[in-house]
Amino acid sequence: MKSIVTQALSVATLLALTGCSTTQFTSTWKAPDATLQPIEPGAKVGALVLYPKVAVEHSAEDALAAALTQRGVVGIPAYTLLGDTNPTSEAEAKAAFAGAGAVAVVVMRGVEVRNQEVFNNPSVADPVVDPASRAFWGGYYSRNWTTATDPDYLKTARLVSVETMVFDLKSNKLVWSGRSQTVEPGQLDTFIQEVVAQAAKEMRKDGLL
Repeated sequence: MKSIVTQALSVATLLALTGCSTTQFTSTWKAPDATLQPIEPGAKVGALVLYPKVAVEHSAEDALAAALTQRGVVGIPAYTLLGDTNPTSEAEAKAAFAGAGAVAVVVMRGVEVRNQEVFNNPSVADPVVDPASRAFWGGYYSRNWTTATDPDYLKTARLVSVETMVFDLKSNKLVWSGRSQTVEPGQLDTFIQEVVAQAAKEMRKDGLL
């Protein structure tokens, strides 16, 4: 069983990026001794987002909790558990999660925001699906030069990287983590939903769901 699964973004993926929101996981990790038991429907799972602005943090935790609830558990925004306690106090946070009966916690943390030039809708050069590319003259050459010199071919897009981690509170162990990259994220709740959906797919690949 592989302990680390790396899924680097390929050049082809970057070439296909457009202005709409696109989330890809660039890397994932699964604990070698991961023993996350199937979470029973209705089990409580904490939703924790680490962000310096309280209003954004609360909105993001609401969105994360909603995304978890849609998958059959009871997602609980961490701020509703911590209340007026000091969020940096591990003892108080531990007592709050234990008191709520949470069996696991999903954590999201932003790690990078940057602008990057990406190629927008390049022509398909694969001769299997693009017969026009099977000849260099009168096919591939003129068509792709036309595409490459289009003013909209190269664009600057905002890329946001997020770290998602899943902890089993019964064993107090990290069982899975992943880092995702989203191009031009939309509304906060939609963005969170998209990251959670992709994380679920990656966890299924790693045998945890």
